[in-house]
Amino acid sequence: TDGALFWFVLSVLEICQVLTCLTKCTNSRCFIFDSGGPAELPPNIDIDGFPPIGTRLIPGKSILYVYTHYETMEMTAVRYKDGEQIAYVEAISLNGSWSKACITLRLPRRPDIGDKYSSRHGQKGINSILVPADDMPWTVDSGIVPDLIFNPHGFPTRMTMGMMIEFLAGKSAALTGQRVDATPFQWTEEKPPFSEYADQLTNAGFNYWGTEAMMSGVTGRLLEAHIFIGVVYYQRLRHMVADKYQVRAEGRFDPVLRQPIKGRKVGGGVRLGEMERDCLLSHGLSFTLQDRLLGSNCDKVKMLVCSNCGGMVHEDLISDETITRSSSSIQQRGHSLARKVRWRCRLCSQTTSSGQVSAANNKLLLIDVPAAFRYLTYELACLNVQTRIAVKEFT
Repeated sequence: TDGALFWFVLSVLEICQVLTCLTKCTNSRCFIFDSGGPAELPPNIDIDGFPPIGTRLIPGKSILYVYTHYETMEMTAVRYKDGEQIAYVEAISLNGSWSKACITLRLPRRPDIGDKYSSRHGQKGINSILVPADDMPWTVDSGIVPDLIFNPHGFPTRMTMGMMIEFLAGKSAALTGQRVDATPFQWTEEKPPFSEYADQLTNAGFNYWGTEAMMSGVTGRLLEAHIFIGVVYYQRLRHMVADKYQVRAEGRFDPVLRQPIKGRKVGGGVRLGEMERDCLLSHGLSFTLQDRLLGSNCDKVKMLVCSNCGGMVHEDLISDETITRSSSSIQQRGHSLARKVRWRCRLCSQTTSSGQVSAANNKLLLIDVPAAFRYLTYELACLNVQTRIAVKEFT
């Protein structure tokens, strides 16, 4: 239910440490937490350089603390950076130091889609949808609206029978007001654990097996199946989607391979690995795969490939002397440019009778390849392993 269930506050400790500058200052306390004076106070900062208790901090906008140079009185402000999570100042402690402080922040967290929950029997799962209380079903007899709807397909494989017994025990305890002894291994085949709780449900006017008829909150009609409903202890786990989600449009990349760096804290990208590539190929999305691996990535580079031998590491610049002056007028205008250097393949070039290298019949094509592939080609060339690509010129 999109209500007040599972709301909680996360406490985060921010350690603010100002480095001392012993080489420039005679005093060991070169930097101290101070605002430099009341006339230069940034917004929401006290004279001690810290925000007041209860201050609302907005990531990237609010100032977390201010420190001042001990001799030059130059003030520096440090902003609060923690993704997109709004926090509140809970406590500030200096612990007797002028250059190190501990700021306790309070982060309110409401239940979100993707957060993880679990019962006391290991029935873990994530929240797949948040439904308003008006759309939740309710019981016909008592009008109770459940807080959580559990998928029954989790029972056959995990075999958590204790949770089903807790359904009956919690429901009977809520009706009778009695404590339930949950000590294990006290039941037998002749005296099953559910019999006592089921009898108490029957005496209270409920179904023996704990099922009830419910009305749909969306259509207002009676549900065909009876729903197994009861009281179960559920807890919220520390795995929350607010701490795990990762998205990036552009950012830093590796200088060698030109691949996006990894890591959520440094703004890295999400890796499209071999298994993801296989999934795209199985769906026939070849152009999508090319776009993700080459087109829209930051590692697209150009390489010269010989159309004759397919080599990629044999290009060289030569002065081509094979073009004669008996050419058309267009070729004559470009004769001076043609006599200058041009690219050729060292393996496929021919030597003329005059001893000059000819590249008249040699064609090098400029293709787009990933930088990691180019790096692999150069590494293999260092091991005397030649890499060839079969290319043809577009007409």
